[in-house]
Amino acid sequence: MKRRIIFILMLMLISFTLYGCADTFALSLSYKVVDMNVGEIMYLSTNSQYEEEVVWSSTDPEVVSVSDFGKVEALSAGDAYVVAKYLDKESKVLVVVHELIDDSKHIKITGKQLVYVNEIITLGLEGDILDSDKFVWSSSDTNIATVDNNGNVSGIKPGLVNIRACHANNTKVYADYSVLVKLGSGVQDVIYNYIYNYNYNISGEIDLTSLNNKVTTTVENFKDAVLGVSNYVNGQLSSIGSGVIFNKEVNGEKFVYKLLTNYHVIEDATQVKIYIGNDLEINIDAEVLYSDKDYDLALLQFEYDVELPSVALANENSYSVGDFVIAIGNPTSYDFYNSVTFGVISYKGRTISGEKSTLIQHDAAINPGNSGGPLLTLEGELIGINTLKLASATIEGMGFAVDLPTINTFLEDSKKIN
Repeated sequence: MKRRIIFILMLMLISFTLYGCADTFALSLSYKVVDMNVGEIMYLSTNSQYEEEVVWSSTDPEVVSVSDFGKVEALSAGDAYVVAKYLDKESKVLVVVHELIDDSKHIKITGKQLVYVNEIITLGLEGDILDSDKFVWSSSDTNIATVDNNGNVSGIKPGLVNIRACHANNTKVYADYSVLVKLGSGVQDVIYNYIYNYNYNISGEIDLTSLNNKVTTTVENFKDAVLGVSNYVNGQLSSIGSGVIFNKEVNGEKFVYKLLTNYHVIEDATQVKIYIGNDLEINIDAEVLYSDKDYDLALLQFEYDVELPSVALANENSYSVGDFVIAIGNPTSYDFYNSVTFGVISYKGRTISGEKSTLIQHDAAINPGNSGGPLLTLEGELIGINTLKLASATIEGMGFAVDLPTINTFLEDSKKIN
């Protein structure tokens, strides 16, 4: 992205709101994917104010049964869609049902959940272990950490990785364990030690496996709300950024979406297009409804005949320094569309000379192309729009997002114009 470099200073990501009224709302479920175990029961809900009139069904009643008011019961291993329908509106959620592992064959991984780059920790197994030498160990990302079949985990680069031990002859007997890899020294090390010590004092042992599952579920539910924003000048692609859907309505056969991004992403554009990537590679014309250079925010609108998720705006008092955050965007180019990074809030209400917006400082990795993308809580709520970072040979992990109070002020201003 052009503009905004404070000693290699660059710009990035996010935003939200679900909207619906009696005649124009898009029927939406709370989740897009749900994991359950056989025998479990849960309740799903929609955004319809006529909840009692929603008709529920399952595409495979032998796997999942569903009754009135969204009561879902997992009957057998497999997957099925639970469908909610009201009048001509329909939404669905994929339910993946897992078999419960026989308690007599239950195992768990033990050991440290923290390893430094270029160091090794050894994990062990507990439980009713059959042929313990036949367990196969694997890492979800060998770029972050590797593991051998003796449970020795080697740190490669900073990040969060899932380690699995699975019996070679019975794939139902396995255990997962999350391991955090971090640098061994420097400012970042001090920051992480403070954060983790704080959590140990408050909550005891950190369950990184639950944290990992929380992050992956949130990303799966909301990643498709983050799109590309293409800036065209006189018919030529000038630059790209990111944007996040925070509002959707229905207009006939199409959905009308409102999207937040940075002003500098669409600055000087003669045409703006929304890029829907992955396997689709669709470009859709967008209208700039409102923008503010001083806040570095822009409000776009586009129509599309496929329903996409939207994110909700968080409460301004719902996040704190030390909270985990997720950034999603398109760093450097659409070749890296929908990249996800993870970090913590380093500071709230940061001000930088020359910037009107107040900012959230965080350490989730962002790069040019992330500009306009969202900074999300672990619940998938929008707390910021990534806009810039500080980078040099001596600076690492200093990203900034336009904060929620600024976003709310911007949206209120937009209502006065529109």
